Formats: sequence, structure tokens, C-alpha cells
Amino acid sequence: MAKLTKAQVPRVKKDIAEDKLTQPEIAKKYHVSRSLISNIATGRAYKDVPGPEAPPKGARGQGKKVPAYDPSDQRILELEADVVHLRDERNHARRKLQVAAKTQGLFKAVVDEMDTRVKPFKSLPRARPSYKAGRNILLLSIL
Repeated sequence: MAKLTKAQVPRVKKDIAEDKLTQPEIAKKYHVSRSLISNIATGRAYKDVPGPEAPPKGARGQGKKVPAYDPSDQRILELEADVVHLRDERNHARRKLQVAAKTQGLFKAVVDEMDTRVKPFKSLPRARPSYKAGRNILLLSIL
């Protein structure tokens, strides 16, 4: 970014004081950063250079007038009810998550403990097929 010359600073201060251009627009016009324009407007930069003082900065916001709050407005009541409902849902979900975390931690601890204590054993040999088919049928009919 370029620096301003001593001749440009009074013009920048005049643009700020007139309040016709925004700080980003002034910065583009003089090819400097917006923060430098802000520093000039607040008196942090180029305070020794004479020029018109910027008017005290007030709370501007977006310049839109906010309608007066009417507690009996139906839309406001609906939105407040939605906020309460969503807050309750969020708190319920948080509680479920905490319980799940505890449960998962408990199961993980049990599995880890079983891994250390329980040792796998060799599988049992395969059962041999019985050649006495008649005898097996007799046993089944008794049961």
C-alpha cells in the first residue's frame, strides 16, 4: 500500500469530515488501506497535519431504523416460543450426549479389560460324522 503525502492528508480529512464517502471508498480513491483512513479519522495518524476535524463517530449500525418493540406482536411471540423450544431441544441433546459418552466410556473400559484378561483358545476339533444313522434316529425319537 502507498503512503499519503502531506498534501493529500488534508483532502482525506476533508473527505472524512464531509461524510459523503465511506472509509473503504476513500481508501480506494487514494490507494491506501482502510485502516490508515480509520487511523486518520480517529487522530492516530497524521495528527500534525492540519485539516478539518472529523465529526465524532456515533453508533451508525446499518442505518436502518429499528421498529419499536411491541411485546404483544404475534410474530415476536412466535419467535420467542421458537427460541425457548430450540433451547430445550439443545439442552436435551446435550444431556443425551453426556450420558452416551459415559456409557461408551464404560463399554470401552469393559472391552479393554476383557482384552487383557480373556485369552482366546484353540477351536474345538470338528465333530466326526456318525456312521450309525439308525442309532441317532432312535435317540431323537426318545427325546
